[in-house]
Amino acid sequence: MSHGDHEEHFTRQKRIQAAAASLGKRVNYFVDLQGPKMRVRPIENNYVTLKAGELVQIKSEPLTCTQEIISIDVPEIHRYLSPGMAIFLHDGSMELKVTEVHQTDVTCVVIRGGVLEGHKGVNIPDALIPIDTITDKDKTDLSLALASMQVDGVALSFVRTKDDVDELRQLLEEHGSSAVIISKIETKLALKNIDSILNASTIVMYARGDLGVEIPAVEIPITQKELCVQANTLEVPVIVATQILTSMKESPIPTRAEMTDAIDALIDGASFLMLSDETTLGKHPVEAVTTLSDAIFEFTSNQERYIPFEKN
Repeated sequence: MSHGDHEEHFTRQKRIQAAAASLGKRVNYFVDLQGPKMRVRPIENNYVTLKAGELVQIKSEPLTCTQEIISIDVPEIHRYLSPGMAIFLHDGSMELKVTEVHQTDVTCVVIRGGVLEGHKGVNIPDALIPIDTITDKDKTDLSLALASMQVDGVALSFVRTKDDVDELRQLLEEHGSSAVIISKIETKLALKNIDSILNASTIVMYARGDLGVEIPAVEIPITQKELCVQANTLEVPVIVATQILTSMKESPIPTRAEMTDAIDALIDGASFLMLSDETTLGKHPVEAVTTLSDAIFEFTSNQERYIPFEKN
């Protein structure tokens, strides 16, 4: 629901249903709610180039961003920041570090620069910012989807606590829906509350893209293994998602590292592997699906050759 409109989604689902019926296949559908997203406001002349070592002011007033001032669409954001905190821009490609907090804004030093465009996402992993996990847009999207589409599951973005999952379950009950809940693990706080989130969820998704901004990339592999062990113990299915076969956006064949990653996720205990850009934007969507299907078949046909990961 982060992209397109309801008419697009409805039309696309009908096309999928028709194709599935012609092949005698049953396809399940889940609605992926957008969730809260902090963003940079519009930028003067469309972009600015941030350079390491430069100082910038972070403000929450609805200003046009410049080389010296970056406005973020969170009211009174300075109240939730403290010196030493990291602020990541544009999926983590740029990093700022808070040096001073003032009465209405904060001063940051650019740690890792780059070209920043307007409306790009902002991540502040260590700040407890009181924003709703289920936004008004999410509620509208959910209501329209449940009314007009066949929905088997609902994915909840940026889950932080069990309360977020309980809120979605209540909304589903109000709509008379039996859709399962897929909790997307993509925040640092979700990892801290993983036990209660697992107990409240039907399925969890290990979303390595956004989570890779919240925690160091080097921690992603072991955290994936730990989550799979915990979920398997509780018999909660796990979806491993993001960059499974990312090179296939351009190439008709995957890298050897990607094939290793895909099967390693299955060894970890993943129940599902999820493609994203490979099939939404990529040049070889059919080849990507076929490749991943072959990897899953290889694993399921030869499981005795694979030693499951065991938590020490």
